[in-house]
Amino acid sequence: MKMLAAAVMVVFTSHLFAGETSGTGRKGVYEYWRAFSDRSPFNTRIPKDAKVDPNSEKMIESLMDGTFSSKGHLHVNIEKWSIPVYRVPEPVPTIQTIICDSKRFSGFESVTLPVWPALRPDPNDDHHLVVLDRTNNVAWDFWGARWENGRLKTKAANKVDLSGDGLVPEGGCRLVGFALLAGLITPEDVASGKIDHALVFAHQYLAPSAVWPANKHARFERRKNSIPCGGLVQLDPAVDVNALDISPVGKMIARALQEYGMYASDFADGLVIYAENPTGREVNPWPELGLDHRSAWNIPLERMRVVQPVVNGQEQKPNK
Repeated sequence: MKMLAAAVMVVFTSHLFAGETSGTGRKGVYEYWRAFSDRSPFNTRIPKDAKVDPNSEKMIESLMDGTFSSKGHLHVNIEKWSIPVYRVPEPVPTIQTIICDSKRFSGFESVTLPVWPALRPDPNDDHHLVVLDRTNNVAWDFWGARWENGRLKTKAANKVDLSGDGLVPEGGCRLVGFALLAGLITPEDVASGKIDHALVFAHQYLAPSAVWPANKHARFERRKNSIPCGGLVQLDPAVDVNALDISPVGKMIARALQEYGMYASDFADGLVIYAENPTGREVNPWPELGLDHRSAWNIPLERMRVVQPVVNGQEQKPNK
């Protein structure tokens, strides 16, 4: 997973989410819902008494050192190196079985789902793609997706239960075993006025170890004091978000980082979080909603901290 260039692809019919609250937009209503159960780590607020990792200061220094391509800032990946989400239209397209190139990557030999010609994976090397079926409460994640001779093919794929925890025991299509919708900023989030879930981030330096909720990790050390895969980074709750020189969307991101944090999920050339790639939408919603690549640039990285994960009352140590 790497940084993006600022190119935009805007085509293809989309179907809006169905859910609880809504905001208005040029195409009408962005109907809000939140993927995964309330018990998902991505939907769980950081406790007020959460312990800060004893090595947090050094890990945040490592985080700040590895931001050369994002110019010392927190960058938002959108049109490239991010996740296009396509909603299954009506009538439901042809059902196809797609053979995965390698079971080793995701644990699946094949997946069966609706497929239609408008599907376009992310244009960069990971070629991520999500097909979202709200009617049946599932999503299909792809890594290495591409069209060959009129058929969709992929390196790896997973079927994800949208009422589950957002974790993929088989490993998943993201480095550390997270579903691709986990931590993704959507137009529905921003239109609602609040990002009510954790984010995920990618970075140049991640440690060859994992803490919950990650179930896979990098295979080599890139720098001493790197954050482990699955590590949870929080913006200090004492930061006055209203005083930051950032846009309204930037403040939404900052508050999400205070309330939920961001989980280490993948590699990038800099420090990046993810917003939905708009290719699965009829029009690109981001200019209207006010989100761009620099929306989080003025969030103070030096005020970040690494929080020790706790599962069933037990502090989690990195798994080698």
